[in-house]
Amino acid sequence: MNRDGLVVAVGRRISRLRGERGITLSGLAEIAGISKSTLFAIESGESNPTISTLWAIADALNVPFEELLPEGFREVDESGIVVRLIEQSEEIPKIEVYRMTLSSNSIRKANPHQKGVIERVFCRKWQRVN
Repeated sequence: MNRDGLVVAVGRRISRLRGERGITLSGLAEIAGISKSTLFAIESGESNPTISTLWAIADALNVPFEELLPEGFREVDESGIVVRLIEQSEEIPKIEVYRMTLSSNSIRKANPHQKGVIERVFCRKWQRVN
């Protein structure tokens, strides 16, 4: 799937999930902490959302990050930061395992998760051997 196809598919999924929950565009934008015009552009497939924006929308919709991605697509790459879903449990509490790879000098800033979410981060420094 090319980049444009991904952007359109993500927008459609967000719109569908919002509709299923009976949340207005304005309501979701407010809960996610983004502007209504930004959310409209994302849902219309006219804007390529950042990883942080996608995570804010997923949290606002109370769905896992990967739920916003098309079937079979489990990786998002943005400015030297790659997020990939590795595993997701079906039991409760639900556990999701992501691998996040940052290129040298990348910075990843994120808003806190919703109440009740426990996040554990394990860091490993990769070094290429030539």
